[in-house]
Amino acid sequence: MPAGAGDTPATSAPPPVFLQLEFARAEQVDDPFAFRYTPQTYHLRQPGGRFESATLDWSAELQADLQAVRQPGRDPTLLQRLGERLRSFLSSTSWSQSEAQISAAVRAGRGVVIAVRSAAAELYTLPWELLVLRETGQHLGELPGVLLRYEWPGTQPLPESAIPDGARRENGRILFAWSAASGAVPASEHAAAIRGRLSPQSPLYLRGRDILPSASFARIAAQLASARQAGEPFAVLHLLCHGGQNGQQSGLILDGESAGDGPAWINPGRLRQLLAPFAGSLSLVVLCACESGNTGPLGNQLGSIAQVLHRVGIPQVIASRFPLSVTGSTRFTRAFYSQLLDELCSSDAAFLAARNDVALDAQQIDWASLQLYQSSSLGDDNRPITLRPYRGLLAFGPEHQRFFFGRDREIREIESDARALLQQGRPRLLAVDGASGSGKSSVVFAGALAPLLALLSQHYGAAARLLRMRPGSSPLATLDQLAWPPPVEDAASTDPPPVLLVVDQWEELFTQTADPTERQTFARRIWQLVTSQASAVLVVLTLRSDFVGHCGELILDAAGLRLDRVVYDAGHRVSIARMGSAQLREVIEKPAQRVGLRLQAGLVERILQEIDSEAGALPLVADTLDLLWLRRQGAELTQAAYDQIGGVTGALRGRADKCLAELSPDEQKQARRLLVRLGRGGSDLSSGVRLRVSLAAYRPRSVDQVAAFDRMLGALVAARLLLVDRSGPGSGQGEAPQDTVEIAHEALLRKWPLLAQWLTEDAKLLAELEAVEGWVQQFQRYGTLLRGAQLERAQGILARDPGALGAAAETLLHDSQAEAARAAERDAFARDCLRLLAVQSLDGDPSRQVAILRETESRTPTAVPMWLPYAIDLLQSSLLLHTELVHPGGAIEAAVFAPNSSLIFSTSDGSLSRISLPGSATSPLSTGLAGGACLALGAGGTTVLCGGADGVVRVHSLASGGPPRLLSGHSGAITSVAGRPHSSWIASASVDGTVRVWRDPDKPVVLSGHRGAVRALAFSPDGTLLASAGSDGTARVHTLTGLGSGRAESPEILDEHDGPLRSIAFNITGSHALTLGEDGTACLWDSDGDARVFKGRDETVSAAIFTSDGSRIVLGDEDGTVRIHEPSGRGQPPPLIQGDGEVLGLAVSPDGNWLAAWFDDDAPVVCHLHNRGQIYWLEAHLGTVTGLSFSPDSRWLLSLCQDGKARLFDLSRPGLSTPRVSSEEAERGAFLQAITIDPTQPPSKTPPMATSPDGQHIASVERDGSVRLRGATGKAPPITLPASGGVVTALRFSPDSRYLATVSADLQARLWSVTGGAPRLLPGHRGPLCGLDLSRDGHRAVLGSQDGKLRLYTLDGSRPPQVLEGHRQAITLCAFSPDGDRILSMSEDGSTRLWRDSGAYELLISEDEDADEHGVALRRDFGQLVTQRRDGLRLIWDLELAPQRLLDRLWQATPFCLSPEERQRYLRESPDESIRAQQASHARAEAAGQGGRPKA
Repeated sequence: MPAGAGDTPATSAPPPVFLQLEFARAEQVDDPFAFRYTPQTYHLRQPGGRFESATLDWSAELQADLQAVRQPGRDPTLLQRLGERLRSFLSSTSWSQSEAQISAAVRAGRGVVIAVRSAAAELYTLPWELLVLRETGQHLGELPGVLLRYEWPGTQPLPESAIPDGARRENGRILFAWSAASGAVPASEHAAAIRGRLSPQSPLYLRGRDILPSASFARIAAQLASARQAGEPFAVLHLLCHGGQNGQQSGLILDGESAGDGPAWINPGRLRQLLAPFAGSLSLVVLCACESGNTGPLGNQLGSIAQVLHRVGIPQVIASRFPLSVTGSTRFTRAFYSQLLDELCSSDAAFLAARNDVALDAQQIDWASLQLYQSSSLGDDNRPITLRPYRGLLAFGPEHQRFFFGRDREIREIESDARALLQQGRPRLLAVDGASGSGKSSVVFAGALAPLLALLSQHYGAAARLLRMRPGSSPLATLDQLAWPPPVEDAASTDPPPVLLVVDQWEELFTQTADPTERQTFARRIWQLVTSQASAVLVVLTLRSDFVGHCGELILDAAGLRLDRVVYDAGHRVSIARMGSAQLREVIEKPAQRVGLRLQAGLVERILQEIDSEAGALPLVADTLDLLWLRRQGAELTQAAYDQIGGVTGALRGRADKCLAELSPDEQKQARRLLVRLGRGGSDLSSGVRLRVSLAAYRPRSVDQVAAFDRMLGALVAARLLLVDRSGPGSGQGEAPQDTVEIAHEALLRKWPLLAQWLTEDAKLLAELEAVEGWVQQFQRYGTLLRGAQLERAQGILARDPGALGAAAETLLHDSQAEAARAAERDAFARDCLRLLAVQSLDGDPSRQVAILRETESRTPTAVPMWLPYAIDLLQSSLLLHTELVHPGGAIEAAVFAPNSSLIFSTSDGSLSRISLPGSATSPLSTGLAGGACLALGAGGTTVLCGGADGVVRVHSLASGGPPRLLSGHSGAITSVAGRPHSSWIASASVDGTVRVWRDPDKPVVLSGHRGAVRALAFSPDGTLLASAGSDGTARVHTLTGLGSGRAESPEILDEHDGPLRSIAFNITGSHALTLGEDGTACLWDSDGDARVFKGRDETVSAAIFTSDGSRIVLGDEDGTVRIHEPSGRGQPPPLIQGDGEVLGLAVSPDGNWLAAWFDDDAPVVCHLHNRGQIYWLEAHLGTVTGLSFSPDSRWLLSLCQDGKARLFDLSRPGLSTPRVSSEEAERGAFLQAITIDPTQPPSKTPPMATSPDGQHIASVERDGSVRLRGATGKAPPITLPASGGVVTALRFSPDSRYLATVSADLQARLWSVTGGAPRLLPGHRGPLCGLDLSRDGHRAVLGSQDGKLRLYTLDGSRPPQVLEGHRQAITLCAFSPDGDRILSMSEDGSTRLWRDSGAYELLISEDEDADEHGVALRRDFGQLVTQRRDGLRLIWDLELAPQRLLDRLWQATPFCLSPEERQRYLRESPDESIRAQQASHARAEAAGQGGRPKA
């Protein structure tokens, strides 16, 4: 029999006899398919390379016999006739000598392997299994030890170097694919046959994921590809289906790809395409299909399915050349996989054993049909399933029994002692002890388990069950969680069910069970189990020998019996001694022999010699052998590999160091943290005790760290350095089992220098962590949080080594920090409440109010009472927290910016002053001015021009200083002065009706012609034109080119207005001029003198100005409207600004971004022209504003007021926009209308109506109170919804138009389907209903009621209503946001809240029962909340403005900061704190100001 076919190791059987039948055609030898239907001569290769000739007559009779043998009901003599024909074919050769070898081998019990190889394809059609021996007449295929292997010449399996990485792995998977597309197949029988006697825990067990029913071409390919991509490729494909022929070509019949497709016939070429990509991973293909080995007609170039798969490189293919019976396929499968997986035979031996089993069925010839295709280069011991025979540092389990050797004596002793305990009626406790590394756990689980279970079953007459556990930290909970067998069901029987309980690593009671009481109670529970006659429990415990003495701590009964007395009793104890050399030789050699491996000569002796004096050498040897297996060369473990890993002493260290080196730096840190915790041992015991801990306790909380931890854990487990138990014990109180982790073996603690170094270096940290774990236990038991020094200590550990704390400790730290933060927040809240009192006391001082508000300490300042209203009101009260300008002379009359925007020149009560920016420092320049001065800059900004009521123009030189130069000549007050661009010329206008151009101070050019006062002057940008506007209703445009000779040319007269002019201006290009008259019109003049008249709504234009680029004009109306017009004047543009009263003036910033307007009955306003949402009402002035102007750099806005005060606004620090909302805008549907109900008012006399959003339904309330639902087209009959709750008072369709919500006279809400049917009452609210809204997705409804609560419903009724509590009085409005994530509510208590689904809310407006803001509207985009005030609709809250953004706005609002003394007074800081805090506030305010400058 071939090697490995029996139960004994392969080396105990003699090697098989190897023969070959290798043919080549005598003619056309290079063409395998050049067949002729005539006698053919073939050459048969003999040993030594010589050839012998043989001729085969391919007669019609032979062809008929080959065809007939495939048919059922064949002539019984046909098989013998074919066998004789084959022998006759070989008779001219020396085959008779081979026959003698075969006969001798059979008689001697040796195996025979015959390789059939032919360069002539037609010879594969011959059933060589039928070849008979001359001596006995027996067919080769019926001889038990004779194996035929077929091979195509030159075929080689994929070389190992070409196999994709990971394609061949340990164990390997079997894909069982089956198709019943053309008839039933025994699929369940084959699945059971493949599983055989394997345990479901075995890695070779066929799992459901590896069974592919209704197999199709594409589904098989997808399954194979998916497994390879996942790193778990299939090693074996077992394909069960029907074979079929298309013409004369055999193929397989699989399922179609789609549900409606019929069966699909797959020819050999297609199957080759399917499996060729997986030739590197598939080691074996088993084709349980009829004629899968049929080569087809003679000369067929495609050949059989088995043949093409073999030729493409699949190492082994099993097929059937004839039709295969159902019983034969099942029988073969059962026998083949039993030998391959259970007995661990080679595939050759398994095939032979299965063929022999099939041959026992006398009714079939399946034994002659089955073929094995295999390349001779693979050798004689092929194993498609790669089994790992050595466990390394891991303990053996029951599933590893077949690889466990060397402990036969100890196993027999355990069985013998257990039998004696049972027979003698002594306590059924057996302790198996040994030194660390002796393999005591493996002896029990892989060796003694099976005989002990059989012994118990025999003794009690019932099947015994196995229970296993480790004490861990909670042994009682673990014991209780075991699946104890139920009581006997037979009432007549009193015998308890027998149980074998194995308590592995009993020493954990002393190293991991911290509670001595639990340790004692557990030991007594175990003693009760083994002494009670009411139980049939045999307890086997494994124990490290150095802990036997500790057993004296455990008292077992009331008499004081201690466990050490029992353990020291020879009848209760089996000691596992150190292995001798003979035992170690078995450990080394026999597992390798079991899987067909061999050890290179001399290797075993080297290993034994190296460990001769090594204590606890067994785990080191096992680890070394495992590393040698990983580095095997073919089927051999080599000395070269032994040298490479550093022998026994270097193997363990090398494996561990290599595994760590392949980890990332972060993963290495995680590995160190975990390993030192698992190896630190108990505090009162010797070092080198490994712990088993809950994996969850050490898993980090951070998502990124968890990913690194899992990668690290996977690498260490794969390297067999750590062991993870996926069914570990829970912690009691009914908790589910937890995953546990431990160091794979204590040898790592003794023999891995790096780990020993870490344990030494981290000793202090480990001591701290032990303290933390004590705190964790207190937290888990009593909820005790860390405070003070404890919290600082835990935070210090985390700061020094992020990730050092396990998940449980991090949870404790997180909760403790959260509580500390809550306490700090409570303190901050209290301090902020006191600061709000200071804010209230500073009304009228907005700068200090803002400075206090923005110093809030609370994480959510909006929760501080009145903080939010103050913040909003302050930011909305003006564009920014302004600076009030102070002039030494008193009230400021006029002001102008310097060209560099760093200075302002102002006049007041006859004096001229200079104000520096941004600090507002003021210095006088001149005194003695006449009242009513007008200001301008001249000579490119180097002079200040002041025109006075005395008719004198005073020119102040900024460079030289000194007294001003006086320009006299006007006979009346100066009304306007201007400096010519790019020149020193000055122009002045007066009530005397003249304009004087001062080119020479002593000889001005007088321009006359106006009939009355000249009100305004303007130079063109290039300085060539000078325009004047007069009270006579005309404008005159003078060309200045002739003034050099002292003569003025005749001006162009612009005459279109019916009354006096107010102003004139050129655009930036000088191509157009703009005049404004008191007749309520504005005229746009072109260079030809043609005018386009703008009249406003009804000749009510009151202000006009060009935009900065000169392309459009801005007009203000007497009704407070500001619009931007195109020069064409067509149409009426929409309002840009709407104020109250007449627009008195307009200003545009030089950069074109800002527009300012002032009114006679409203606050001035400034808006951003490119972001219309940025609009600011400047409500700082108490009187009417008389003028607004922008600085040249567009940063500053200067306002002058009738109260004599000037205010400077910094446009780089904007506050909150405060646009006014007109009634027209509300009427256009800009606001969302949720249902609001006033329960104190009677129903409206006008019945409500509603149209569905999709326009398909109209709902109306009828006279009887019911609702009539009509289709919009009128074609479908209406649906009546009865008035079950009285007259319907409100209607609302859901946004998806599927539901209609109604509110009736009983103030209850009902939900109706638009298709009719009974309504669903939305219950739960107490008191009348006050508000209702439906979410846009049509899934939810929100109701507000008079009890102040909101209730959130699902429209399908899938969940009970969720109650949202917070308001103290009746709800006045509730509405969903468009995305449905938020709900806005208002209440009669004056508060407004923004809710989330979780029930959490943000307080937008604090409670104020006296507030006048009860009317409310909500923009449809849910971005802005509008409240009703006495002065009309006014926007007061941006719902997207988070508290932090609001704080940022406060810091941007003003650079003002409190002084240290003020901080001590208002913020209650100490002197030292106030100095440091003031410096920080200045820095933050400055940074906020730089970051807050708006962009165009």
